Amino acid sequence: MSVGFIAGYFPLSEDIPLEVKEPIEILNCPMAFSLFPGETAEFDIEIQNLASINYSIELDFSLNDTAYQEDYVTFSDETYVIKQGKQTFTAWLKVSPKAPTGNFLVTIRVARRYEEVAPTPKPSIEPSPSPLPESPHPSPTPTPESPAIVALTPLLELLGSGASWAASDGNSVLVINWKDTYDAHHATDGAEWGPWPDEGKMNNWSQSILLTLEQKSFNVETAGDIPEVLSNYDLVVIHSYWAVEPKY
Repeated sequence: MSVGFIAGYFPLSEDIPLEVKEPIEILNCPMAFSLFPGETAEFDIEIQNLASINYSIELDFSLNDTAYQEDYVTFSDETYVIKQGKQTFTAWLKVSPKAPTGNFLVTIRVARRYEEVAPTPKPSIEPSPSPLPESPHPSPTPTPESPAIVALTPLLELLGSGASWAASDGNSVLVINWKDTYDAHHATDGAEWGPWPDEGKMNNWSQSILLTLEQKSFNVETAGDIPEVLSNYDLVVIHSYWAVEPKY
């Protein structure tokens, strides 16, 4: 007599999380620029590489006024190699002697490239009010299809993560910010509230918060005062204490 056996084999398995993180962070950069037409500014940007390998990176700069940038402003356009740890890189911007006056916001993005390339030599440029060539070659303005990867500072990353947690599944957020409070009040009832923060810093704060929340897929609205009805929003971020307690 023969006996047959059919055995079922069920392999043991274990699910292990895998997280691929962004290794590049901007730690420090200028808070504001102030130049006259024809001047050049050299500045340092401190960047941290959290990974154990080297990366090729580019610093992409853009103004919030594309037409003005194309006609009057030129940024450095270089490739760097960043090693593990913190490094400081020098960049520059030039303003045409023909540039009209105005106030703008400079956005800095770090583009991490996938191919290792040698760093481009940096030209020797001394800050000077001397005239610029008639045909500057501005670096291209990044588009939504750009491969640039925006690296947030640890503080802004904390803000974005906290906002996502607080809003749960919601995606609408109202940001009460210094710049809008200033615009709404500094020339009228808020003329005596001062001293106000520096306008360039307020612009930088507002744009940094806006960019952070948009990267977390929020639909962002901004205001300078707290509205009577907040039920239209999943989250409210207040970054202007004079909007909460005006300095009457």
